Amino acid sequence: IADGIKAGNREAALKAFQVMGEHLGDAMANLITLTDGLIVLGGGIAGAARYFMPSVMESLNGRFDYPSGDPMTRLIQRVYNLDDTGQRHAFLARTGREIKVPGSGRIQYYDDQPKSAVGISRLGASRAIALGAYSFALHKLNTE
Repeated sequence: IADGIKAGNREAALKAFQVMGEHLGDAMANLITLTDGLIVLGGGIAGAARYFMPSVMESLNGRFDYPSGDPMTRLIQRVYNLDDTGQRHAFLARTGREIKVPGSGRIQYYDDQPKSAVGISRLGASRAIALGAYSFALHKLNTE
């Protein structure tokens, strides 16, 4: 319906995806505050990403207003959509610098810009699970 291929209220379908994206973005923002990692969306919902990802990203990178009216960012980190070429390049850009690790004499790259990202899986659930199980088994064989 959202594609305009099947009969139905296309406007309502697009609005439903927008609202779903807002709520999904809200849930993902809560996850990002608990974990330091990337988010990968997969399964059947991934096929409709073009409809809900704009509102997901808007929610993730949105702002709250203090009671005084002053804005604050929703998250400390900027979240990038890895399926958008420009955002992927910005996420991967080396914006940091090299620093000396105290007491070790080593040099380490450090990026003080907090970043996270969202990607859409193209593997499909069955293939992703199989590859994950295979990788896990190889790791176990190599550590025992």
